[in-house]
Amino acid sequence: MHEVLIASSILAITISGFTSGIIRSNQITHQASLRKAAESAITDDLESTVKHRFYTFRCRQGPCKAATAENDKSLMYYNREDSDDKQDFMERCNARDLAKELLSEDENGVTTGEKAIPSSLLADRNITITRRISLDDSNDNQAMIEYDAEKDNKVIATLKTTLVPNAVHWCH
Repeated sequence: MHEVLIASSILAITISGFTSGIIRSNQITHQASLRKAAESAITDDLESTVKHRFYTFRCRQGPCKAATAENDKSLMYYNREDSDDKQDFMERCNARDLAKELLSEDENGVTTGEKAIPSSLLADRNITITRRISLDDSNDNQAMIEYDAEKDNKVIATLKTTLVPNAVHWCH
């Protein structure tokens, strides 16, 4: 009788440990799935909204236009026929504040400050994503982009990066 009691106790402890391991493994897998979904939504916003805005900054020709005749022209960040536009661009280059000018206008929600990012991927998961854009204190040609994804007031994913408008490469 004692042997049966000891054997069943050992079996219960083993099953309990095994079950606990499976439950913990499922929790970790679920958390990883939530983090992956949040990272995917963050990457989508960064690539399709923020970077698109930075890399077509003040673009007048080239890939910013759909017409083939326009695409054959050199990529410019000012209108060649408008000397004031060219002068304004050169002044922005010399002042090193192209990102500051770019972010001064809210286009597609891309401007300095904090913004909640909607995502159809996360609608049913109660995950909120916040994007913060600020200018670099030492260089207004650079913008600091930070994302936080939260679920139940806990951060599950973050991303920090620095972006420079593509037009900076045209400054002399």
